[in-house]
Amino acid sequence: MEHYVTLFDARYAPQGLALHASLQRHAGPHRLWVLCMDEEAERLLDELRLPDVSTVPLREIETDALRASRSTQTVAEYCWTVTPFTFDAVLDRAPDAERVTYVDADVWLRRSPAPVLARFTETGAAVLLTEHAYAPEHDNSARSGRFCVQFLTM
Repeated sequence: MEHYVTLFDARYAPQGLALHASLQRHAGPHRLWVLCMDEEAERLLDELRLPDVSTVPLREIETDALRASRSTQTVAEYCWTVTPFTFDAVLDRAPDAERVTYVDADVWLRRSPAPVLARFTETGAAVLLTEHAYAPEHDNSARSGRFCVQFLTM
């Protein structure tokens, strides 16, 4: 079974629900862990009782240092700051998980991620990163860096 994790607040719930639908269609046996960035998203997911979804309330992983940084960041920046903590949030709740893949809530899978994950396993790498791969005329690497968060496996 694959373990995926994402995060979103209530305003981003439509994107997160679309990610869930695409995982249901293409991912095979899996669990989608959702770090709920607000209580409204948590309530929504609890009410929907979607198959293969488990919620993780932000308050359960937020440290004093994270809370302190929140006031100096935009919502998007805070989500980027919290992203590295999602792996431990899953592994603490599913210690049998062989790996965890973070997927941005606005990703829509059009086919199975199994070949990508199989190749990752074959390489023996510890982490799978995704490049931005900007078209030359839209290259924003100087500001955004070479890699993006959208699909990370550990």
